[in-house]
Amino acid sequence: MADDYEKRVKENEKANEEYLRIFREDLTASGLGEKTIRNHIENVDLLLNDYLPGYEDEFSMQDGMNCMYGFFSFFIRKCLWSTPATVKKQGASLKKFYKCMMEHGFIEKVDYNEFASNLKELLPEFAEECEDYNGGMDYYF
Repeated sequence: MADDYEKRVKENEKANEEYLRIFREDLTASGLGEKTIRNHIENVDLLLNDYLPGYEDEFSMQDGMNCMYGFFSFFIRKCLWSTPATVKKQGASLKKFYKCMMEHGFIEKVDYNEFASNLKELLPEFAEECEDYNGGMDYYF
């Protein structure tokens, strides 16, 4: 059983490397600076390679679109740098990433549209939850 899990983790890590490579290429082609690109990649990597394999039963890149409540709860409570501002940046990175994945045919347009709509609706709630969790203080780094 553990061997099957480890095998799936390795397969997903390899796939995630390719997804992140494609994402990086698209961000570079769009003219973004290296620091901005690095931030987007790190934000998406947190979902793909830290949160999904550690906290979800199914943890492919596609599964990540359905884990926003769990992921943002994890981000707010486990990532010491989380603030309402970083919650919004995290959301922006995920939206860009999944749009890229849709444009490259890894997810369906209808699934992306549902994800983007849900994220837009929920992001203010996640930011407010983060502010409450941090005691009403928003630290800017």
